[in-house]
Amino acid sequence: MDNDNSSPMVSNCTFSGNTAHDLGGGMHNLGSSPTVNTCDFVGNMTMFGDGGGMRNFNSNPTVTNCTFSGNTAASSGGGMHNTFNSNPTVTNCILWGDSPNEISSETLTTTTTFSDVQGGWPGIGNIDADPLFVDPDNGDYRLSRGSRCIDIGDNTSVPKGVLRDLDGNPRFVADACAGDSGSTVDMGAYEFQGTSCDLGTMMERSDILWRNQVTNQTYIWMLDGITPIGNGSPGTFGAVWQIAGVGDFDGDGHSDILWRHISTGEVYIWFIDGTQLANYGPVATIDPTAWVIAGTGDFNNDGYCDILWRHTTGQTYIWLMNGLNRIGQGSPGATNPVLWQVAATDDFDGDGRTDILWRHTTTGQALIWLIDGTQQIGTGSPGAVNPGAWTLVGTGDFDGDGRSDILWQRTSTGQVVIWLVDGTQRVGSGSPGTVGFEWTIAGIGDFSGDGRSDILWHHQMTGIAYIWFIDGTQNIGGGLVGVAGLDWAIVGAADFDGG
Repeated sequence: MDNDNSSPMVSNCTFSGNTAHDLGGGMHNLGSSPTVNTCDFVGNMTMFGDGGGMRNFNSNPTVTNCTFSGNTAASSGGGMHNTFNSNPTVTNCILWGDSPNEISSETLTTTTTFSDVQGGWPGIGNIDADPLFVDPDNGDYRLSRGSRCIDIGDNTSVPKGVLRDLDGNPRFVADACAGDSGSTVDMGAYEFQGTSCDLGTMMERSDILWRNQVTNQTYIWMLDGITPIGNGSPGTFGAVWQIAGVGDFDGDGHSDILWRHISTGEVYIWFIDGTQLANYGPVATIDPTAWVIAGTGDFNNDGYCDILWRHTTGQTYIWLMNGLNRIGQGSPGATNPVLWQVAATDDFDGDGRTDILWRHTTTGQALIWLIDGTQQIGTGSPGAVNPGAWTLVGTGDFDGDGRSDILWQRTSTGQVVIWLVDGTQRVGSGSPGTVGFEWTIAGIGDFSGDGRSDILWHHQMTGIAYIWFIDGTQNIGGGLVGVAGLDWAIVGAADFDGG
């Protein structure tokens, strides 16, 4: 499309597979101010010039809720090129997967806000994150569940009267998992019509796993908020067996129990259904003097919990699991075994894959490895605190944004502080409260079923179990769950009944 000294209004269009000899493969604007809304610019190219998707020369286009992907320019601006006093306004757009770059600008002003730009671009609300297109290789640029582009656009920039996306679906859809207060527009040409998390998962409520320190019996309290709705024992394992972690190893939506023999190193899994032991079996036997289980989580996003190992040399190793079977393995890297400790495993960037949180033993620095399968794909530090003054007690998604956060407690006062995390960056912090030293944080889980992690407390002198319901960094309620005998210890919080 070639606009010369004109101001067309273009909406709900797809510019695809076009080739220009020199300039503007999808659209070329010369002295023009077009309004472009809800359009796809995909697979366009220039053979010798700039602006594979769009080129602007002395033009001021307004581009809203458009997707630029797979466009190619011979020189610069695979998505968009701006030159000679061009001042485009780009809002709620996705520019991802264009070559050689997304935006090139020779002008002083290129206002881009609330957009996903690969490689980053300055502006309010902009992000640099894989939009998770459904199937871009086959031309499907709709957003998948878990996309960072869902529910974070700017409603005020959507032209008046625009109520539909490129598919003809409603443009404003409230996402129950996004944690916002209403219907917020997505980035790009397509509005995600579902929820950015699995509602079945979101509504799952954590239960409490106990173990008797005398008899070694395990016991599960099934909860609905702070209300016990069932209880029972899946069995007893001898004192030589330690609980190494909990997670859904068979993909049935119920958390299972991972055991390890302290002398032989044998690894064993109990598959749990509610309070019952549904199945069990051995996984492998690994030298316990050389290897420790450092964490569990779904590192490859296949719905099955995996195992993170660490060697005494500092080497890490991930076993990708399917039930009792190891289906893949590999090392994401190594760290100094004295200076760095694995503090937690959780999903900090919201891609559905578990990542690794480290803490430096002398500086207190927190470091996150972003993981995809067995590979480390990114790293960064959200900050550092004095290791003698602050204990890193756990992680969880306290604000319901799909990305896990970090929970700290001050050793001298009992104050609890939450760091809100996005990828490897700290984006907020606050304290939900302070407790006495007789209380310990026994677990973190979503007990209320609102998609936000809560804090489980255990009173060491009375056996009381108590829950704080958390929203972001605020304590919004909770209460007493029950009282157990003093020979019982809380060893886990997870959803054992799938509901």
